[in-house]
Amino acid sequence: MKRALLSTVALFAVLTTNVVMAEGRTPPSPEKIKEMKTEMFKKIDTNSDGAISKEELAAAPVPKHADEQKAEKRREMAFEKIDANNDGSISLEEFLAVERPRKMQ
Repeated sequence: MKRALLSTVALFAVLTTNVVMAEGRTPPSPEKIKEMKTEMFKKIDTNSDGAISKEELAAAPVPKHADEQKAEKRREMAFEKIDANNDGSISLEEFLAVERPRKMQ
């Protein structure tokens, strides 16, 4: 279960930040990460109501290498985890609160 949760968070982090750390590159600033997450939120929130519904999240693109069926299940798990107030949608504040997981050693 712990591994599934990490996979869920990792998938959502990829969807929200899509930041690739290449050797020799400076990590983006917290402000830049917030800006990138906000832009991604706006892209996923297709009806511009200020919240991401389950349907909007389901329609979000997945990485090309991802298995669509697994990605769908992970989206569902991520939605439940990130919707902190359980109102059936993800607010920008909830979306911004998602932390990018650190590589496990």
